[in-house]
Amino acid sequence: MRRIFCYFGIFTAFTMVVPTAVALRCLPGTARQTAQIAAHAAPHGEAETAADVQGQEAVLPAAAEKEGAAVETNDIQSVSDFAATSEEIPAQTADAASPATPFETVTVRHGEEILEMELEEYVYRVTRAEVPASFSAQALRACSVAVRSYTVYKLLHSTKEEHDGAVLCTNSRHCMAFSTAEEAQDCPVRAACRDTAGQVMCCGGEVCQTFFFSMCGGYTADSAHVFASSRAYLVPVCSPEGAGLQGFETKAEFTKQALAKALREKGYTVADEAAEVSLARDAQGYVLSFSFGELTLGGTAARLALGLRSSCFSMEQQGQTLLFTVRGYGHGVGLSQWGAELYARQGWDYEKILCHYYQNAALQPLASALQS
Repeated sequence: MRRIFCYFGIFTAFTMVVPTAVALRCLPGTARQTAQIAAHAAPHGEAETAADVQGQEAVLPAAAEKEGAAVETNDIQSVSDFAATSEEIPAQTADAASPATPFETVTVRHGEEILEMELEEYVYRVTRAEVPASFSAQALRACSVAVRSYTVYKLLHSTKEEHDGAVLCTNSRHCMAFSTAEEAQDCPVRAACRDTAGQVMCCGGEVCQTFFFSMCGGYTADSAHVFASSRAYLVPVCSPEGAGLQGFETKAEFTKQALAKALREKGYTVADEAAEVSLARDAQGYVLSFSFGELTLGGTAARLALGLRSSCFSMEQQGQTLLFTVRGYGHGVGLSQWGAELYARQGWDYEKILCHYYQNAALQPLASALQS
């Protein structure tokens, strides 16, 4: 009889505990996570110094359509013999048991709405908008980590006042491009984001401000020259883009009168249209200063004023015409998306790609990065 009562007690305890445990696992945590995000938002740092350039240039296909120079994402004539495909290299997935972070959910200003979504969903939607889905798996993984790291950097250095009640926005000139399109769960971009979930690039115990852009002219740019902000991980490195890559080299022609007009339309003063025009460039070919008589601009300011695709450009005078030869597309700082794709086709995995473009930085789980 004593044994029967013992069995009955065990059975009763089991039927009470298990349903309770299941119910606890199903409780929502959105309100708690949103409060944590607000608590961890810090005053904005130096990200704004590059926001206008970073947002509008990082995505090549969308910008190309606006300028009437669409670039096919699978049209690389100069690259043919690849040692391996990136799909053959397994991803280093984040530990599913890693502790939760303060940024499990984010608020995003989208027009008049404020959207609330998981951080990883935001990373997917930005990566989908910023990177061609036809890219190799390793390149997509590298780009997704860059997007996640840049997002977390902004979360740590932004306030809700910047986005009227949200910590991020879908305005590419301020944050990053954002896709609202619904895609299948087996979309290669979603797979890349899932494979790298929770991973960020860190340097010196801090999450990196991982700038990225479309393609460069053979070398990436020094952040100190482009954004007047030096970063140990944003230094010039070689990149595999070449003349066979569609859109790699473009040209623009101006008479001095047309040049003066373009500059005046941007608010600059040109006193003498017959004055000498000259450039000063760094070792990687990026323009440090552009002079037109008494007017002197930095390379990025000149590039934007003249509507050039990159500040990696040269100039020569042919009669009354100034011919500008431009290489690459974007500000040139950080990860080159097309460089990542070409390296992936050579067999590089995404961690090697990231550590190449972000020198002195390392891949880390977000949870441990925020604890350091």
